[in-house]
Amino acid sequence: MRDALRDLVVQGLGMRVAGEADDLRALEPLARSLRPDLVIVAWDLVSGGAAAALSAVRRSCGGRIVVLGPRPEMRSEALAAGGDAYISMVDAPDVVAASLRPAWTGRLLSHDATHHRPDAGGDARTNEPGELP
Repeated sequence: MRDALRDLVVQGLGMRVAGEADDLRALEPLARSLRPDLVIVAWDLVSGGAAAALSAVRRSCGGRIVVLGPRPEMRSEALAAGGDAYISMVDAPDVVAASLRPAWTGRLLSHDATHHRPDAGGDARTNEPGELP
């Protein structure tokens, strides 16, 4: 999963991966030293005390936090805990891209970014399967 997400972020969205951590203890000092614009945090790293953990990550990096979780229905819980956006491990690559791009650029959408995105004219449209936004 990590390799696929890294490929999508780098090749599909043109972002740069600054670092990776296997646990929360390693993530906080890494985020503090790298100060990334966007951190993708696996839900299983923070689920025990999500709000406190996400708050600590935010203090460490100052950037936006996207929570990666196992199921789409966990979205509201992850956002309530302090995530800026949520992606699910079962989401198609185009859905993940549609969620990551606005989180990365700071243009978080008020509607569900997993299904729509603004196009050049400002109207929302549905992504076709396999299409990157």
